[in-house]
Amino acid sequence: MDSIRDDVYRLLHEYLSRDQPFVRKLPPVARMLAKSALRRSAGSVYAGLDYILSYAEKPEKSG
Repeated sequence: MDSIRDDVYRLLHEYLSRDQPFVRKLPPVARMLAKSALRRSAGSVYAGLDYILSYAEKPEKSG
């Protein structure tokens, strides 16, 4: 399992901060959360969140 938090949330925060037309098109709840998040730094907003990649392999069926 690998954390890609720094590769996802910081870039999302930067994108939302410079693309206000996109933010205005978000559904009301998502728009409210985005505007609230943009009042703070990316590090403080997303510090408690993580974005992970994980993978598994399905065992071959025996018999």
